[in-house]
Amino acid sequence: MTARPARLVLVTGTGTEVGKTWFAAATIMALRERGIRVAARKPVQSFEPGAGPTDAEVLAAATGEIPDQVCPPHRSLPVPMAPPMAADALGRPAFTVAELGHEIEWPDDVDVGLVEGVGGPRSPLAADGDTVDSTDGTSSSSSTASTEPPTSTAATANGSPTRGSMSSPIRRNSPPAWASVQPGNGGCGMSWVGSRRGQA
Repeated sequence: MTARPARLVLVTGTGTEVGKTWFAAATIMALRERGIRVAARKPVQSFEPGAGPTDAEVLAAATGEIPDQVCPPHRSLPVPMAPPMAADALGRPAFTVAELGHEIEWPDDVDVGLVEGVGGPRSPLAADGDTVDSTDGTSSSSSTASTEPPTSTAATANGSPTRGSMSSPIRRNSPPAWASVQPGNGGCGMSWVGSRRGQA
């Protein structure tokens, strides 16, 4: 395993069940048909057991990898909730955006690395942030130094790509943007966040 690929694609959408994984799989297959080597990573996933293939299974089928390469087994959470809440419900330790980023490993011979987030861009990904916060944490701890930031492309499930560099900092000193989400809109709100911090 080596440093992240020179080209990363971050797939996000407007929410859960909007087609991110199917869009990602179709994109991967189209790239592979053109001879481009692609690996996919889903840093964490939560799911309803028995409800069909997991995101990691779909992405692995598209890339030719195994699901455990796409999403580490300890980050595959069989509870259909936002990942930090699923981990809590399962009695697993909380994890951070940085931890998820450091756990990503890329194969040596990849042209494009695709990273799929969870829910929408501001859905809770980890105890301290969301998919937007993760854009600076998608490299392995073995990444190489460069004077130029790697190019990234963020693609949404509605097909509107954006381009930029992966240089936004993780905002650790301010509450994550998802902290204002109210219960009933995915079940996450300040009461859950506060209870995790001992403030509720």
